[in-house]
Amino acid sequence: MNFKISLLLIVLVWTFQLGMAQEKKKLNADVEFENARKLASEKQYREAINLAYQILEQYPDYTDVRIFAGRVNAWNHNFSEAETQLKKVLAAKPDNLEATLALADIYIWSNRPVEAISVCETGLNVHPLNSELLMKKAQAEYKIQEYDLSKTSLNKVLEIDPQNQQASNLLKEVNSDNWKNKIETEYYYENFKKPYIRHWHLSTLSYGRRTKLGMIYGRMYWGDLVQDGEKWYGAGVSRQFAIEAYPRISQKKYLFLNYSFSGEDNFPKTRFGVEVYQGLPHAFELSAGYRYMDFSQTNATSRKINIYTGSVGKYQGSYWLSFRPFLIDNGNDFSTKLSLTIRKYLSRDDSYLSLCAGTGTSPDNPAIYTVEYDRYVLKSRNIQIGWKQRVGSHFQFDVAAGYEKAQYRQNMWRDEFITRAALAYLFK
Repeated sequence: MNFKISLLLIVLVWTFQLGMAQEKKKLNADVEFENARKLASEKQYREAINLAYQILEQYPDYTDVRIFAGRVNAWNHNFSEAETQLKKVLAAKPDNLEATLALADIYIWSNRPVEAISVCETGLNVHPLNSELLMKKAQAEYKIQEYDLSKTSLNKVLEIDPQNQQASNLLKEVNSDNWKNKIETEYYYENFKKPYIRHWHLSTLSYGRRTKLGMIYGRMYWGDLVQDGEKWYGAGVSRQFAIEAYPRISQKKYLFLNYSFSGEDNFPKTRFGVEVYQGLPHAFELSAGYRYMDFSQTNATSRKINIYTGSVGKYQGSYWLSFRPFLIDNGNDFSTKLSLTIRKYLSRDDSYLSLCAGTGTSPDNPAIYTVEYDRYVLKSRNIQIGWKQRVGSHFQFDVAAGYEKAQYRQNMWRDEFITRAALAYLFK
């Protein structure tokens, strides 16, 4: 009997000690979680992530730690890993509000607004009056220029929380961006001094209209090739008329279409372009396109140029990077041009700094609108910096300056300088 009592006491003590050890171990996990949060607050993201993963190895169902790991990965721009961690939480607990909010943030930060809207709508099915979900949905709708939908979401936020300053501020931006019409004037200037002094003045006046299908523009160009000592925009001014459109096929796919014509000396007789853009997961974008120019009206020999192009773009936080090659067939041979563009977005999607560098004069460069079709086969290296900025509700300016080291004959090079300035007025 005494043996049985002793054995029972041993089992009870062992069970108590095991429970205390497990509780102590869990307590240690909580302490380590607090340490990880401290590291993150000090922007030691990699250390915080490693510590969170150590906790999850022992406690894979520690939901708060997994959400924390997702958020810190996002702060460290590891969006794919952040998405993976948060989707694990939502797979086990679809109604988890914190994981839903965090995943919506990741999609907004990584420029995937369509996915953000989907996540918010799923969350709102469970939490219909949650102002944070509505706010993130409004932000994503604003990014894809669904201004009416964004206004509806923001008004719901303000019904729930009338003092929400973030919603009030975004509503002002939505109202200022909800324009339908755009009038823009642009001036482009390029000059060089070898083998002779030349100035290329190009002015543009355009009207754009935002429609349900996308933006459409009508443009008129005035171009004048001025020799040294001649007057600007004298008797030799040529004109070109153009129509340009950006029809949207779906939330992730849109087109670029352009058609221009001129019967005068300084422009191609016909200029045509088409390109399709496709958004991809992880904030990538691909495109494939074609350009065509016919210079035959100024030369007895037909000069018809076919250009094949495409691009790979990537949004990374507030940056956008794009690589674009051109394969050019001028009727006699092929040449290639390459360009790399980097944009740093400022406070708005229509305000940014840009840097563009490349080899060869781009067929999208206004310098190529002239009849100097031989520039397609000559080598060059170029760089350009730019600044586009929205000012208030109605105005937008765009300025750029560039330099090109270009061939004008085989093994003979010249310096070319480019400036551009544009001012647009936006209104309903």
